[in-house]
Amino acid sequence: MNPTVVLPVKGRLDLTAPLVDEIQSQGGYRNFMVLDGGSDDDTLNWLRARAGIHLIEREGSTLHERWNHAVDCAAGNDLVFLTNDIVLDGKPEWLDRLCAPLGHPRWAVTCPNYDGRVADVPVLGLIGTCAGREDGSGGLAGFAFAVRGDVFEEYRFPTTMKFYSGDRDLVTHLHVRGEPYGMVLNVGVTHINGGAQTLNGPEAAAYAAEDHAAFDRKWKWLLGNIRK
Repeated sequence: MNPTVVLPVKGRLDLTAPLVDEIQSQGGYRNFMVLDGGSDDDTLNWLRARAGIHLIEREGSTLHERWNHAVDCAAGNDLVFLTNDIVLDGKPEWLDRLCAPLGHPRWAVTCPNYDGRVADVPVLGLIGTCAGREDGSGGLAGFAFAVRGDVFEEYRFPTTMKFYSGDRDLVTHLHVRGEPYGMVLNVGVTHINGGAQTLNGPEAAAYAAEDHAAFDRKWKWLLGNIRK
């Protein structure tokens, strides 16, 4: 499938380095974009010295601005959005397995199996987002998801929401369009940290409240018809 891999970071080299190592060792992508939002540790020096990645330095940018920049650079290619606080399942061709259903017109977006879910289908349809529910009841994983390139012919992540609710906005957009999204059951991932690796400091809670309110304002006509 050869997608464009998108990894926004801000600090936490201890998380970023092993994930970059794993993705590069597996290959299977067209471009590997790492978008730094202003790291204040050794992350930037490590990334600048790293061959084979497309480093974009955007200090002070929001997460959704970085996601949209990656979309524009990808020029219609399928994209895989990752955070750095994950561990892949250790099996070969992780990206290929995650993106394979995007070649079927049924699936617009896929995510890996983050909670050991079991079903008699290869891709399990989802409603809403994970929202911290890693107990078999959550929806799309905002920390790891693949998007078919043509979705972005009519969509960009909302810049009125800076760091939070971008995944909720995407799946709500798909819901309105009648485009299904699902979990690829044979693609595993572990969410190891859950910290705001793209936004550090006490401002995180304030941004979360603002972004959730912006989501509610945008979709108030639909809220109650789709699970959060």
